[in-house]
Amino acid sequence: MKSPPDHLYALILAAGNANRMGRPKQSLIWKGETLLTHAIQKIRDVVHHYLVVLGANNELISPLVPDGHSTVNQYWKGGMGTSIAHGVSELEKKFNPSAILIQLVDQPLLKKRHFEKLIERHLKDPKKIICTAYENKAGVPAIFPQSFFEDLKTLKADFGARNLLNEMKKDIVMVKPHGQLLDLDTPEDYASLLALDSSE
Repeated sequence: MKSPPDHLYALILAAGNANRMGRPKQSLIWKGETLLTHAIQKIRDVVHHYLVVLGANNELISPLVPDGHSTVNQYWKGGMGTSIAHGVSELEKKFNPSAILIQLVDQPLLKKRHFEKLIERHLKDPKKIICTAYENKAGVPAIFPQSFFEDLKTLKADFGARNLLNEMKKDIVMVKPHGQLLDLDTPEDYASLLALDSSE
């Protein structure tokens, strides 16, 4: 990929309280840095602009985000969908992007190359939703063009954009992931990540 496109903004979702993990996932340490810091650094390599959506444990997590790059979803208890809706609204008000890349904090094994491929495909098909392939299902990270922002702003529950993607199969292009789609939801998942890291 050449230089990052100016019209594309990234939305990093970091508002959840990680009930199953038992502690904030955003501040878990991997390779000497927090998962949130890792996610921010990765996305800064491929886009010029990004916004982190905070919610639970905001006072603990907000120092991890550079000034001017965060927003707080006061309704984070309503689920991931509310954070997407809030983040999209904030990006529209402040920057008026033409497309938004939605990223999770808890997928550290996805490679930078995967994000580059999503963006490259977006530039070829700017009117399509470019998403990550989970076997036969579509998921995030995903890039949504402006024509889908209103749909994103209506999201509420904890399923995030998954149901929306599955409803819009004719509008999506799936890209196979570079790296592993390991979601970190439990202490066992985190232990597996640390074990993998130590074996490399």
